[in-house]
Amino acid sequence: LSAVPGVSEMMAELLFQSGYKSAEDLAEAEVATINEITGVEPEKALAILEASAKHVEEERERVAREAEEAAQAAQEAAEAARAAQEAEEAAQAVQEAEDAASEPESAAGEAVEAAGEPVEEPAPATDEEEVPAPDPLQGG
Repeated sequence: LSAVPGVSEMMAELLFQSGYKSAEDLAEAEVATINEITGVEPEKALAILEASAKHVEEERERVAREAEEAAQAAQEAAEAARAAQEAEEAAQAVQEAEDAASEPESAAGEAVEAAGEPVEEPAPATDEEEVPAPDPLQGG
C-alpha cells in the first residue's frame, strides 16, 4: 500500500488494519470509505484511488513484460540447447567416421601380426578384360 503515490506509512497502516491488504484492494474501494478510514478530504481520497488504479495497471504491465522477457529467454535457451545437442551429435559422428576410417589399417596390421607375414593386397580391378598371351608352343 505504501508504494501507491500519496499513501503515507501511517495511512497505509490504517488501510491495512481496515482490510485493504494491497493496491488492488485499495483501487476497488469507495471514496467515502477511504475518507472515513483515513480522515482525508474526498478529493485526496479520490486521488489516492486513482493513483492505486494506475499503480495496479503499471504493475500488471511490468509483470506481463517480465513474463514475456522470461518466455523469450527460455525460448532462446531451448534453441541454444538444441544447437549444442546437434553440435555434440555432429562431433560424435565425425569421431565415429574418423574411427571407422582408421579401422581397416589397424585390422590389416593386426592380420599381419597374427599371420607373421605381410598380407598381400589384391590388385585393383580394371575396366579392360585381360586377354591371355598366345602360347608359343601351340603355334599361335
